[in-house]
Amino acid sequence: MRTLVGIDLGTTGVRSILYNENLDELGQDYNEYPLIFLPGNYIEQDADLWWTLVKKSIKAAIENSGYPAESVVGISISSQGISFLPVDRDCQPMSNAISWLDKRADGETAELLSRFSEEQIYKITGKRANGVYMFPKLLWLKNHQPRLFSDADHFLMPHDFIISKLCGNYVTDYTMASGTMLFDINKRCWSPAFLQFLGIDEAKLPIVAKAGSKAGVIFPEVAWELGINPNAAIVVGGQDQKCAAAGAGISDGVATISLGTAAAITRKWSQPKLDEKMRISCFADIEENRWVTEGVISTAAASLKWLRDTFFPGKSYGDLDLMAEGADAGSLFFYPHLSGASTPNWYADSCGCFYGLHLNTQPGAMVQALFEGVAFQVRENIEIMRGRGPAIQSLRIFGGGAKSMPWCNTIANVTNLPVDVLSTAETACLGAAMLAGIGSGLFSSLSEVQHLISIIGHCIPDSKAKVLYDNKYLEYIRIEKKLWA
Repeated sequence: MRTLVGIDLGTTGVRSILYNENLDELGQDYNEYPLIFLPGNYIEQDADLWWTLVKKSIKAAIENSGYPAESVVGISISSQGISFLPVDRDCQPMSNAISWLDKRADGETAELLSRFSEEQIYKITGKRANGVYMFPKLLWLKNHQPRLFSDADHFLMPHDFIISKLCGNYVTDYTMASGTMLFDINKRCWSPAFLQFLGIDEAKLPIVAKAGSKAGVIFPEVAWELGINPNAAIVVGGQDQKCAAAGAGISDGVATISLGTAAAITRKWSQPKLDEKMRISCFADIEENRWVTEGVISTAAASLKWLRDTFFPGKSYGDLDLMAEGADAGSLFFYPHLSGASTPNWYADSCGCFYGLHLNTQPGAMVQALFEGVAFQVRENIEIMRGRGPAIQSLRIFGGGAKSMPWCNTIANVTNLPVDVLSTAETACLGAAMLAGIGSGLFSSLSEVQHLISIIGHCIPDSKAKVLYDNKYLEYIRIEKKLWA
């Protein structure tokens, strides 16, 4: 038997899963690592700890499976994006990694906007100018730590760092590069204009390669440490949401929703799709000559956790589902902007709120209003994407929130689209394993293995609910504009 390792290197932890050739899960392991909070809204991470725990999780996943480690023929990575670190010529970290959550580069964002217009940046990168991205943070490093900026041999994102530790090559993929605000998604290359502005040689950035291509062969000493096949292929992976969408079976007519702490709504295109109002981000896709648009709800399942912990302590998420079933939210609306609004409106000074509370408001109505509020945000993002291309035929939902069938049914009713619920929440690992299979020669393409994706639930829109939710959606949007537009 030949096996594959899919790694999901997230913001707060790493999960490794061992799969067989049918993409059945054989064993897994998860380890957490901390965020390092520093004064000035600086947020960092220890990249050496990433590497230590990646190795630990791979080894434990294999041990937990009971399958021989020598069966591993390919390893690939789904990774948090945007975060990065400088390394020396031996690929040793020269500082902590700067997290994508870090807020230090707001001033540098303003500096960039004094040289490039927001429209220029968006047309090249598919991103609105924002201090979370690698471009302004590299400029911060140049302004505040010039010696470190100039002495660094390479600047690597988490995916690239782990790839280099596994096989020695500095390589990223199009989805990771697309999240830097330094990458031209139209020409699929690092932007010469932005590199010139930074005063940085392209050689200090990783080579950009197709996800699923072979980055190299595992170092002998790493193979010995992990006990795995010394000929195992190390395969280029991708950014976590894009790997997760691949693992969920995204296609031209199928959009995906990652219903986790945040929600990502993703659909695929055959050409770059740039919104004239810059409401939706566009990325080069995992697949060659394909692109994806991505809408984001910053606090989706995080809103449900907040509701449970704040109003219903001691209740389980299953209890909340039971409360919502049969409940009528009526004129109660929930806006899940608990960390501010993101796509598609980016309302300044927005906040989360219930609108329309009364003395007779019941607990179940609050839960159902939250389900509807997130579903309305999903619909608003989809309608912008839907208006610019072929019809979306169905949605596929995964992540922690997908365990709630009342929530999935609500999304189906609000969007008037059938919803498929996947059997696993770990589609990022699954997508990485698919790529590992391509790079190691087991599979020829993602489409070849999409039939192996397991669906455990179908939610069909209720035709009677369509008129109700069409009217309620319009009222939801009207109130939202009234509050923040």
